[in-house]
Amino acid sequence: MGQGQPEYRDLEAFDFVYTEFGELARNLGQAKAQLERDTLVSRAVSRGISETGIEAAITILIFAEYMAEKDGVLRFAMPVNGNGPLPSEQMKARVAMPRDTRSQLMPIVKDVISRRTDGRPRHAEPFDAFAARLSSLGYAGFHTWWVQIVSELKRSDVQSASVSVCVLAAALVEGALTFVVKHARSMQVGPFGSNNFERDPRTWRIDDLVSSAASGGRSSILDQATRSRADSLIQTRQRIHAGRMLSDHPAGVPDLRPEEARDAKQTSELVVRSVLDWLDRFPPDPK
Repeated sequence: MGQGQPEYRDLEAFDFVYTEFGELARNLGQAKAQLERDTLVSRAVSRGISETGIEAAITILIFAEYMAEKDGVLRFAMPVNGNGPLPSEQMKARVAMPRDTRSQLMPIVKDVISRRTDGRPRHAEPFDAFAARLSSLGYAGFHTWWVQIVSELKRSDVQSASVSVCVLAAALVEGALTFVVKHARSMQVGPFGSNNFERDPRTWRIDDLVSSAASGGRSSILDQATRSRADSLIQTRQRIHAGRMLSDHPAGVPDLRPEEARDAKQTSELVVRSVLDWLDRFPPDPK
């Protein structure tokens, strides 16, 4: 920035964006150097960069037309190979952002920051909202995993990748329930009360997670209608297991129709939203 002009940017966040896309360009080529916004944010947070800082950096780069975003996927509008000066180095060289650009960007950046503190919802979608809950549940280290699965599900087409859609949807159902087992057991309100959930998590079956989440009466996580849909999703997901298909469909497994994949997506959203509603009723203790 120019002399006497404060630096509003989180330069570490900007450096991270340039470094990540430079690495993608070197490995995949400029045309394929694209990344889901949620994945980029999650990676930055895992490296110790504030979520506010990285979101503001992305917003500024898009507004300034250095980057473009379509369907949640980011790309640079100009070649970036990681060999040029990083924003922090540009700062040392006094490369300033035009005053007019800064004045237009400041309200946008302030909105990004204030949205974290003024009570407005940070996430409109259940998948994004659950990602934000992982830290309070004690699983901050799984944020990137969750975001990547969500991103792949959102990109998968129900017409051409119906099996992938069902598998990813079931993974999110299993993940959301798995990540609330410890908290539910600490609350002792019904779900996941079985001693089976004292065992190593690798022994937990998605069937048992769903059925236990529907137990506990008024304290249950899933109502019976949602449980029924989850059970159907589990059955659809089994087609990735050849042995299971041989047993269930000895004459040959029926085709997976696009509407079944579409229902799988909707079911995973419904289950995750049910988990979020339950967490609102039985919130974890603030740390």
